Amino acid sequence: MLKPSSPIVYEQPLNERVRLLLRFEDLLDRYGQACAHPAPWGTHCALTTLAEFQSLVGRDIKRDLIKEVDRVLSLLTRLADEPRVDGRILERTIARLRHALVTLHETEGQLDQPLIDSDFFNSIRQRIGITGGTCGFDLPAYQYWLHQPHEVRMVLLDEWIAPFRRIGGAIDILLELIRGSTPSSSQRAEGGFFEKTLDASLSWQMIRVEMDPATRLLPEISAGKHRFTIRFLDPGDLSGRPRPCKQEVEFALACCAL
Repeated sequence: MLKPSSPIVYEQPLNERVRLLLRFEDLLDRYGQACAHPAPWGTHCALTTLAEFQSLVGRDIKRDLIKEVDRVLSLLTRLADEPRVDGRILERTIARLRHALVTLHETEGQLDQPLIDSDFFNSIRQRIGITGGTCGFDLPAYQYWLHQPHEVRMVLLDEWIAPFRRIGGAIDILLELIRGSTPSSSQRAEGGFFEKTLDASLSWQMIRVEMDPATRLLPEISAGKHRFTIRFLDPGDLSGRPRPCKQEVEFALACCAL
């Protein structure tokens, strides 16, 4: 749970590959939190998250990850002779990336193959999009399974999530490097508006905005290849549309390039 004093971090991906990484990370985190609850509703949330995983990997995510890990490995290898770089940290990071690359190459077939092969999962997935479609009278086998001990349910869930977890290591490393590529700096938005030009010679990956929850404002980030803008909004009580903020806003900003 987020502590009251912790900043809220808003992340805006600057390309489709990073957008995919962030979505995968969010689903994996949500899946882990759902599985931590032994009640049937926790298992149901985990299963619906698996259905989202299956939709997400409809494209060839492994190929994209291999390309990105290769790119970052080449970049870091060129830094080995830089005197300002900590050689031990660089060596450990390169070793982690190489291990992740081996894991990606060893992960054969479709990531969702265990889901495709399960008639039980598919019978549930087909009804998830229907309002109330997973009620017991529609899926008695699902109702029976949800009332099995948590340990029994986890055996099947672990089998289904295993391929996604295997590639999750590569995603964790890539996002860690992107987020750590640039330290955040204090900024001010005059009249609730901020804009910045991006150096076209760099490979920009992500914009990170940190906000103190006490400000009770949220950033609306709009980004292109060469510039981005941030409009700060007052969400009010969330019963209507957020209103533009006209006051000066202090926040922390990191433009991450890797």
